[in-house]
Amino acid sequence: FMGLNSWTELPNIKDLYAIFEGPAYTKWRALRDSEDSRYLGLTAPRFLLRQPYSPTDNPVKNFNYYEDVSQNHEDYLWGNTAWMLACNIADSFAKYRWCPNIIGPQSGGAVKDLPVHLFETMGQIQAKIPTEVLVTDRREFELAEEGFITLTMRKDSDNAD
Repeated sequence: FMGLNSWTELPNIKDLYAIFEGPAYTKWRALRDSEDSRYLGLTAPRFLLRQPYSPTDNPVKNFNYYEDVSQNHEDYLWGNTAWMLACNIADSFAKYRWCPNIIGPQSGGAVKDLPVHLFETMGQIQAKIPTEVLVTDRREFELAEEGFITLTMRKDSDNAD
């Protein structure tokens, strides 16, 4: 979608609006213009489900196992953000008997305590952020205009909204 092989390529897109105005997205625009699309949204990007297994940082209970994620971003265990949105909708309904309290950190959209993988590279400690890509505020707005519900990581935190 959008010519991306992975959400990690999202920052490379110069003009998101121009992509969706192209002929390849005629049916997408027709869907977005329909009355029923008010209740439709695509979620992105994926989020880290857990830290990689390691005997020291995240041990497996029954055996000694090291999960090697050093070679590829795809080796991490990523989850679909639709599940997180569904959890926020259910939580909103349980608390308020109404579902719209799902957006923003103060309105029920905060996702706390996401796993952050700390690892050493070239003598420095680095952190793998809990979302597949860091989405800027501007890009979040552009994606929302095109029908996407983004999980946006809060910088220097294990929280997102």
